Amino acid sequence: MKKNAWKWRFLLCGLAGFLFSCTDDIVFLVPNTSPFVNKNAALLVSKPTASIKPQLVRAITEKVEKRLAKFPSFSKLLLSSEVDSFLNQRIELKYKTVQYVATFVLTGVSDKDISTQLGKELGADQLLILDFSQYPCSNCESGVQLAVKLHLLEAASGDLLWRGRVHTELDQEEVEKEEFERIVIESTEMILDDFVRTFRIPWHYLRYEHLKKIEISPAEAHPS
Repeated sequence: MKKNAWKWRFLLCGLAGFLFSCTDDIVFLVPNTSPFVNKNAALLVSKPTASIKPQLVRAITEKVEKRLAKFPSFSKLLLSSEVDSFLNQRIELKYKTVQYVATFVLTGVSDKDISTQLGKELGADQLLILDFSQYPCSNCESGVQLAVKLHLLEAASGDLLWRGRVHTELDQEEVEKEEFERIVIESTEMILDDFVRTFRIPWHYLRYEHLKKIEISPAEAHPS
């Protein structure tokens, strides 16, 4: 593959939604985001497949944290390292968290009891789960697929607020090259772009709220 091929591939994928075996989807967004912004969130990273190296996991996690640390829709983002440090002192809760994340990633089922406890213990209103994996794909020509997913859930209810994903088919040559790391990182950047762009208070809602604050007296409304 040519040196700049992936740059154009991901650019076109982001614009068209799919191209060259790449799909970039926002698969769920709560209809009204306004009640869920300006909240504290905690970043949880799922255990990746063996093919994704720990160094790459750390690089991706740091990129996500740096991008979202000042994201206006979060009041505060509890970093993955901070979550790990906290859970290392609470072994039972750590075990529950690992099971919770693994079950959610595999099945899409969120255990409300665990998410509620985790939110209270961490002081987080929301749980942000980052998941990336590489796995066989029987319906793909290449037989291998890379998936990067980001999920935002309300801790108290366990309800899904936002979920996006980037799926990319890989041929064996691409998998074996160092370029694989570039693919994973650029997939992460794409999904972060989608999240930052969509999970915010809609402009028309802000305008409506602003207009509600403008008080007009009867005399002003009906001047003599």
